[in-house]
Amino acid sequence: ADIPFVWESGGRYWWIDAKGNVLGMVEGPGDLVIIHDLAGVARDPKGYIVGVPWDLARGMIDALPVAKNYDYLSQEGLVLRVTVHEWPVYLGYEGDAQAKVALMRKLVEQLSARGIDVEYIDLCNERHVTYKER
Repeated sequence: ADIPFVWESGGRYWWIDAKGNVLGMVEGPGDLVIIHDLAGVARDPKGYIVGVPWDLARGMIDALPVAKNYDYLSQEGLVLRVTVHEWPVYLGYEGDAQAKVALMRKLVEQLSARGIDVEYIDLCNERHVTYKER
């Protein structure tokens, strides 16, 4: 079975296949992509973890292979933290991962060049990118 993810909730870890099925507990994330369950939506997952955007998560593995840590929040969907300032980038639930990564890189570069510190970047909808200044 293809195991691209580790789900972390409350300091415990589970192997997750490419479709979001729970394959069992594991000691730690190793070098796999880890999704942190910040809101506690699945503290003791069994079977399939509902609601998580697994298609987008798989797309992000291809679009940004260096990223190993994501957060999951029910409102924002997948969240990636970028720059030394750990800016949260809300990726949402669907869309083109390659496009989101390209937009994120361009925006982070522009904001950093202008010395702007942000509270978050919202890429949930690639056609309506927003950010909130800190």
